[in-house]
Amino acid sequence: MMRTPIFQLFKGGENLMSSMAPYFLGASFTDEVGWKNDELTVTLNDYLRQLPLPKKDDLIFPYAGYAESGVFPLGAFKVQGWQTGWEPGAVEAMTMTARAATYTGPVKAGGAQHWDDTTLGAILSDTARAAGLTLAIDPALADIAIPYALRWEASPIDFAMRLAAEYGGVGKPAGERFSVVRQGAGTDAKGAALPVIRVNRLGSGGWSVEGEPRPQQGTVAASWHDAGGGRRESAQQATGRQGPTHSLIHPRATEAEAEAAAAARARELNMFTGSGFFIAEFDPTFSAGAIVVASGYGEGVDGQWPSERISTEWRKGDAVMSTIDVTQKPEGGEEEDE
Repeated sequence: MMRTPIFQLFKGGENLMSSMAPYFLGASFTDEVGWKNDELTVTLNDYLRQLPLPKKDDLIFPYAGYAESGVFPLGAFKVQGWQTGWEPGAVEAMTMTARAATYTGPVKAGGAQHWDDTTLGAILSDTARAAGLTLAIDPALADIAIPYALRWEASPIDFAMRLAAEYGGVGKPAGERFSVVRQGAGTDAKGAALPVIRVNRLGSGGWSVEGEPRPQQGTVAASWHDAGGGRRESAQQATGRQGPTHSLIHPRATEAEAEAAAAARARELNMFTGSGFFIAEFDPTFSAGAIVVASGYGEGVDGQWPSERISTEWRKGDAVMSTIDVTQKPEGGEEEDE
């Protein structure tokens, strides 16, 4: 059944598409996992340079969906710039670029702070507050015990991103929140499963998947200092593969911290052994970080893939399609029920 796509753009409560519709040529939206800001572009017919230029830092709110099922918000964006031009065979056009808004000033400010005998959630909550944000974190990550952490001449968000990654998390500032999810888990910052993205070879808009052979690592080792025994110990985590040991460079303060670091690195080593993309009709419930379940493509492609990026294109008169970039699921781990 054919559906009627809708794209709306609001500023200060006004739907700009009411006046922009005759000039609308297309739009694109990129939803990213992690530090990169989500991006929105809108392209308009600017014949004879008649359109006013967008203003930097204007706050806009895009919505998208279908007439038959309604529209959904895509987020809040601040205008970053514009480009205008003409090429033979094309119309004279202006493209506005906007990136996901973070309502704060000190996100990149420097500073120093230390923590003793606390949890990852407590540290990241303090750090997010220093950047003017609130924290949303997966409970499985929030309760990880950390005996000592130091932020030294690093911005709150840079430090928070690195610390989250150390324990298998992915952080992202957007709006008024700093969200931390488990890498490759297909869950949101509350630990709840994101809606599964299902793609099938039958009716596919296209796909490409490639394997990325890399040296096999059988275990990951992280050292820690045993204060009672006065010696360095090692915590190891199996990757589920055959191969030598991959050793982390920096020693940890406790056994628990070393075990968490080794486990996070083992997951990461297993995750980037294949990559590709699937093209499917846009669904407003799609979210970067969700698990993609592929079927009908054959061996090596069928199965579960964590999504990394979803890029969607609107073109007047065309079906709306999304390109879903994926990386291979961790091998040797437990299969989750769908």
